[in-house]
Amino acid sequence: MWLTDGQKIGVALTSFGGLFMLLGIILFFDGALLALGNILFLSGVTLIIGPSKTFYFFARKQKLRGTLCFIGGILLVFFKWPFIGVIVETFGFLNLFGYVYFLAPSLFSFRSLEVVLYFYAPYVMPGLTTYICRDFFPVILTFLRQLPIIGQALSLPYIRDVADRIAGSRTSIV
Repeated sequence: MWLTDGQKIGVALTSFGGLFMLLGIILFFDGALLALGNILFLSGVTLIIGPSKTFYFFARKQKLRGTLCFIGGILLVFFKWPFIGVIVETFGFLNLFGYVYFLAPSLFSFRSLEVVLYFYAPYVMPGLTTYICRDFFPVILTFLRQLPIIGQALSLPYIRDVADRIAGSRTSIV
């Protein structure tokens, strides 16, 4: 499938948006870089799939929690709360592309902390149960594992365990 010129520009904007967000996180949550990355990412996605499909993707009833957290995280970054905004935005992103929810014995009331707790809580508190409905991340992980350098890095013991835990393990048909 060939991309139109608008879709090629959308891929570039989405890539630059991801790069600016990564740089914003590396540079101690620089609000300007994070805000620019968010704008570029959203405009790139809109150019890739079109405005109406973008609206319907974010407006679906089953994606409502992810959409609210993702847009809320972007607004928190715009209102000079970059650290909390990135956490909320990450939770929203994970819920947009794969449902993440937690069952905890009434210990936590802050939803934004649960993404961070997903990695550490099973070691600290065995009672916390995490469920991820994997629908998007296994496909990406399988593709990345087939790449030459990235695939070798993802096959390292501890990285493989974390990646399988986040996305689930799937074997490639090819």
